[in-house]
Amino acid sequence: MRIHQLCIIGVIWSMLFAVACASSHKAGNVVSGSRAVESLDSALAASKWRMVSIYMGAKRLDVPTESLVSLSFERADKRIHGKCCNSYFGSYDLKVNKLSFSKVGATKMLCMGPLGEVEKSFFLLLKEEQTVSISSDTLTLNALSGRVTFVTEPKAVK
Repeated sequence: MRIHQLCIIGVIWSMLFAVACASSHKAGNVVSGSRAVESLDSALAASKWRMVSIYMGAKRLDVPTESLVSLSFERADKRIHGKCCNSYFGSYDLKVNKLSFSKVGATKMLCMGPLGEVEKSFFLLLKEEQTVSISSDTLTLNALSGRVTFVTEPKAVK
């Protein structure tokens, strides 16, 4: 009987310990999650990004090498701007590693050929929520219908 009681007490203590660890782990994730968002937001805003590839489903669209397709983030007011065939602008919202864009507008120049296809596809992707990741000098935005990859644009030498 005594061994049975000790086993039950041991199980109860183990369960309490596991619950306490899980609770403190969750609380820690909230803080580190917030810090991770700040760090990711800073990394987004720290560079001008140049598009190097875009996929719509499995189809790769070639970004013309002579064209600078860019994306910049303004952290203070949560705005984006850039250039494809047209100049564009809008707002963004970042939660953990999910990025969403809103109020996106653009100039209305006629865009044909490969650059026009890239712009049309990119603007479609901006309507979807993106999973964002940054690795070294590469920014990748993944959406349900496609993926776009950017690299940091070298800073001008003064």
